Amino acid sequence: MFTQDSMNEGCNEEYMEDSEILNQSRSYNVLKAEYEKCRQENHDLKRKLRVNEAMLREVHEANEILEHSHDQQISEKKQYILKVDEKHRTLTKEYENTILNLETKLEQQAEEIEKLRQRADQCIKTECEAVIVDQFANLSFETDNISLKKRVDELLSILQEERKKYEYAEESIAELKSRCDHYEHYTRSIKEQLAEKDQTLEEIRAELSLKRTELESLQMDPTCKSRKGNSIFAEVEDRRQNVMNKMNVLREKYMELKRICKSQIMEIKKLRTERVATLRKLDNDADHTFIENEELIKKYKSRISDLENKLKIEIKKNSNSKQLNCSDTSFRYFQSLVDTQKKEMEELRIKVEDLCTKLLMQEETKMNITKQLHYWRYKASSLEVQMYAAQAELRLDLMNDAEHEVSNVLKDVTHKAEHEDSNVLKDLTHKYNTGATIDEKQSTSNQRIKSSAHALPLNYSLEIEHTGCLVENPEEYKTHIQLTDKENSNNTSSDIEVKIITPKRSCKFEHNQSTNNDENKPFHSVENTAIKKSKVSPSTTEHEYPVVYISTNFND
Repeated sequence: MFTQDSMNEGCNEEYMEDSEILNQSRSYNVLKAEYEKCRQENHDLKRKLRVNEAMLREVHEANEILEHSHDQQISEKKQYILKVDEKHRTLTKEYENTILNLETKLEQQAEEIEKLRQRADQCIKTECEAVIVDQFANLSFETDNISLKKRVDELLSILQEERKKYEYAEESIAELKSRCDHYEHYTRSIKEQLAEKDQTLEEIRAELSLKRTELESLQMDPTCKSRKGNSIFAEVEDRRQNVMNKMNVLREKYMELKRICKSQIMEIKKLRTERVATLRKLDNDADHTFIENEELIKKYKSRISDLENKLKIEIKKNSNSKQLNCSDTSFRYFQSLVDTQKKEMEELRIKVEDLCTKLLMQEETKMNITKQLHYWRYKASSLEVQMYAAQAELRLDLMNDAEHEVSNVLKDVTHKAEHEDSNVLKDLTHKYNTGATIDEKQSTSNQRIKSSAHALPLNYSLEIEHTGCLVENPEEYKTHIQLTDKENSNNTSSDIEVKIITPKRSCKFEHNQSTNNDENKPFHSVENTAIKKSKVSPSTTEHEYPVVYISTNFND
C-alpha cells in the first residue's frame, strides 16, 4: 500500500509538472501570436499613413492646378468682355454721329424746298400780273410751270420716300439698341455665373480644409485606428467599399456630363437654325440693295433724258428768236420783258436741276448708309454667333476638364486597387512565411509535449483555439469541435493540423470613419484558427511538421 501511494504521489507530481510545462508553452504561444498581430497592425497602420499622405499630396496638387486654370479662364473672359464693350461703344458713337448728320441734311433740304416754293409762288404771281401779248410765250410759260409743278410733286414724293427710309433707319437703330441691351444682359449673366463659380470654389476650399482637419484628427487619434479590424480581409473589404463609393461618385459625374452634352447638342441645333435665319436675312438684304441700285440707275436715265429734251427745246427757241426780227418798238419792249422772264426762268430751272442732282446725290448717300447698316447688321449677327460659339467652347472646355478629371480619378482608382491587391498578396505570403517560421520554432516545444505525453496513462487530446472575432453561430462551431475530437480519438499516431474554420455568417466590426458618418460596415469573415493535437503514442519519436490550409478566395 505504501509503495502504491508513493507511486501515485510520484505520478501526480509528474502530472502536475507536465501540466505546468504545457500551460507555460500555451501562454508562450499566445503571447507570441499577439506580438505578431501587433507587429502586423503596426505595419498596416504605417502603410495606411503613407497612402493617406500620398493621396493628400495628389489632392493638393490637383486643387492648385484647378485654381490656376480657373484664374486664367476668368482673366481671359474679362479681357474678352472688355473688348466687346469697347467695340459696342465705338459702334454706338458712329451710329449716333451718322443719325445726327442725316437729320441736319434733311432739315437743310426741307428749308431749301420751302424757299424754292416761295420763289415759285412769287414767279407765278408776277407772271399772272404781267400780261404778255405773245401767245407763244404764254404757252411756253404755262408748259414750264406745269413741268415745274410736276417736278415739285416728284420732289415731294422723293421727300416722303426719304422720310420713310429715315423712319426705317430709326427702327433699325432701335433694333440695334435692343440687341446691345441683350448683349449687356448676357454679359451680366456671365458675370453672375462667374460669381457663382467663385462661391462654389470657396465652398470647396472650405470643405477641403474641413477634410484636412478631419484627416489630421484621425492621424492624431490612436483609438480610431485601434477600432479597425486586425484582419487583411477586413482591410480589403474596406478598400473595396471605398472604391465602390468612388465609382458611384464617378457614375453620377458621368450622368451629369451626359446631360450637359445633350443640352450642348440642343444649343448647337438652335445656333444652326439662327445661322440659317441670318443667311436668309443677308440674301434678302442683298436683293433689296440690288433693286435699289436698279431704281437709282432708272432715275439717272430719266433725268438724263429730261435734260436732253430740255436742251432740244432751248435750241428750237433760240432758232425761233433769231428768225423773229421786227422793228416795232412795242414788240421790242415785250421782247425785253420776255427775255428777262426767260432769264429768271432759266435761273430757276438751273436751281431746280441743281436740287435734283443734290437729291440724287443724297439718295446715293442714303444707299451707302443702308449698305453700311446692312453691313453692321451682318457684323452684329456674326458677333452674336461668336458669342454663342465662345459660350459653347467654354462649356465644352468645362466638360473636357471634368472628363479629364474623371479619367484621371479612374486611372488612380484602378492603379490603387491593383497596388492594394498586390500588397494584400504580399502580406498573405509574408504571413504564411512567418507562420511557417513560428511553427518551426514551436516544434521544439512540441517535442517536449510529446516526451511528456509518454507518461500519460490515458488517451489525451490537447486543443488550442485562437479566434480573431466573435462567431455568430456557436452551435455549428461546437459540433465541428466535437467531430474533430472524435477523429483525433480514433487516430493512434500524433499529427498536428492547422485548420481554418470559416463560419457561415460573416463577422461584423465597427469601423468609424470621419469622412462618412458612423456606419457599421460588414467585412469579410475572419477565419477562426484552431490548432488541435490528438493523443500521442509513446512509440512516436520523429517530429512532424504542421499542415497549413490557407483559402485564396478574396472575393467573398
